[in-house]
Amino acid sequence: MHLWIYEAKYHFTVCTWLYSEGSQESTPHLVHVLKQSEDEDARYSACEALTVWGDCRALPALDHAAQHDNGCDYEERPIKEVARKAIEAIQQRYPEEF
Repeated sequence: MHLWIYEAKYHFTVCTWLYSEGSQESTPHLVHVLKQSEDEDARYSACEALTVWGDCRALPALDHAAQHDNGCDYEERPIKEVARKAIEAIQQRYPEEF
């Protein structure tokens, strides 16, 4: 993964790309954006990508977002809701972990 993911101005773009082109190896990078980005669109996009690619390593950050992130993306979709969807998706992919 190129270090662009760690530059704030690329957070949204990279997360959007990872949604369609990522893999499980994307999880730590997406978690970084979810935890560190001030950009609500980027955090929303990170949660969307974690819905597809995330694994159990993402759960603490997603749980925190589901409880505390009051932001919305540019379409006014709450980050809390997509974080909850990502948690559910991960739990369904890895039922043996729960």
